Order: sequence, then structure tokens, then C-alpha cells
Amino acid sequence: MPKLKQQSLHQQIIHELGIQIVEGRLEAGDKLPNAEELSDELGVSRTVTREALRVLEEKGLVSARPKVGIQVLPLTQWKMLDRDVLMWHYLSGPSAEFVRNLMEVRRIIEPAAAQLAAKNATPAEIDAIAAAYDELAASVNDLAAYKEADRTFHTAIFEASHNPLLAYLARTVNIDLDAGRNITGRIPRSLPESLPLHQQVVEAIRQRNADTAYRLSVELVNQIADFIEEALREDL
Repeated sequence: MPKLKQQSLHQQIIHELGIQIVEGRLEAGDKLPNAEELSDELGVSRTVTREALRVLEEKGLVSARPKVGIQVLPLTQWKMLDRDVLMWHYLSGPSAEFVRNLMEVRRIIEPAAAQLAAKNATPAEIDAIAAAYDELAASVNDLAAYKEADRTFHTAIFEASHNPLLAYLARTVNIDLDAGRNITGRIPRSLPESLPLHQQVVEAIRQRNADTAYRLSVELVNQIADFIEEALREDL
């Protein structure tokens, strides 16, 4: 490993080791050098190294046990909704399997959020959702602007659900939702073709029709999943 700069040593070690594990360069069962050896390799103090390893252990990526040492754990042990773990997935280029798993999560949480928003949103929150849709419609020819508007649109719905756990979950997974947005962006027609369902979700929430908001949100997520599958097939 290269010696690290003196700036943000703690975070640099966490990032360097974390992304190596997520990318698979360090595999489940692999053993890391002990803290002393790792400190010498990286050119940092043992205190900094031990603290970084402790954070990785809290995230479920490694375990440190007497007589066993520091060992990389399997993916099933990772805290998958940890923001750093999600970011490392995003930076490493998420696999098709991971993106599909993400879509399964979206199928569960997004319709529920739309249903609750139809019941609980304030007039101001409905206006915010509608404004985000307007930005979405205005940016179909600009992928970067579209991604930002789409992020704002879905976040506004989660916030309007008035369920703080759902809102927190949305903020957490937003990093990897960008991975899906990048993939659908490879299918140019996906942006304008998804607008009608986005708009219909807004209208269902505005009309306080919770069941319709739920159903339309399911259709929207399924449509996005279809575009993602189309883009993934083109990569084969």
C-alpha cells in the first residue's frame, strides 16, 4: 500500500481499505497485517491505524480477534446501508446484482412513501413535490440536471411521508440511487418516457388518493427497473 499523506489520515485509511474490500481486491477470509505492520506500511501512527480498523469493524467489513488477527468478513456481515459502504459501492462501479438488489429495495420503500405522502403531506410539501417534477420535466435533455431533479423529487416524497425512518432511509440510499440513474441515462428515451408516471404520482398525492399513489409508484419503479435491465443487457 502507498504511504498516505498527513491530511485526514484516519479517513484515508478507512477509505483505502474499505474500497479495496468492496471492490473485491480484499476478499472474505483474507487477513490484513496487524495494526503495527499496517502502520509501518502506511507511514502513520498505530493509534490512527487502530482507530481506522475499529471503524471498519463497526461497519461489518472486518473482524479483529485474538489469535486470528484482522480478517475480511463476507458481504452478508456488512452494514449495507452505512453511508460509507454505499459510497464505496458507488465508486467501485456497482455490479448488476447490486443494482437489482437496490431496485428491490425501491419497490418496497418508494410506494409506501408515496402512499403516506398522499395521506400526510402538507400543502407546502405537495407544492415542493410538484416543483421538483417541473424541474424534472424541464431537464430531460440534461442528464446531470435530471439526476439532481429526480433526487429532489423522490426526497420530497419521502419527507412528505412524515415518517422520519423512511426519510432517513431515502437520504442514506440516495448515493446508490445515483448508480441506477446513471444506468437509465444510457437509454435516452427513458427520461421523457418516465415523466407521465412521475406526474401521475404527483397528482395522486395532490388528490390525497393514497391507494392510487401507491399503485402508480409501483408502476414507476417497475418502469425504471425495465430501463435498467435494458441498459444492462446492452452491456453484455
